Amino acid sequence: MNELLKYKNYLGSVEVDLEDKVLHGKVLFINGLITYEAVNFDLDDLTSAFEAAIDEYLADCMELGITPEQTCEGQITVNISPKLHVDARLTALKNHESLNALIKRSLEAEIYGRAVNHNAGVFQGFSKG
Repeated sequence: MNELLKYKNYLGSVEVDLEDKVLHGKVLFINGLITYEAVNFDLDDLTSAFEAAIDEYLADCMELGITPEQTCEGQITVNISPKLHVDARLTALKNHESLNALIKRSLEAEIYGRAVNHNAGVFQGFSKG
């Protein structure tokens, strides 16, 4: 999967089936399964099918009176070893920050290549190498 479709804060995959000459995908990062497809490798048709699937999902949720799932609402659960948990709490304490702030900062450093200067309290970019 190299490309993503984006529509109304939802993300969808783009998959290729060479044998059947079909593009297909599914909505990512929700618990439900919403799929779409287009024949003859037509990306415009796949995009339209993705958008129609999202619109239908949202309409169904409205009709049923339920709240639509959102992708990545900003809360995660991570299972780690008790030792790593203690070490993370101690590191956060040493840095005068919450465990949540430590984890957020660590993820940002890994994903965006940013480090934090604890004395200045601001992010500084760095080159990963």
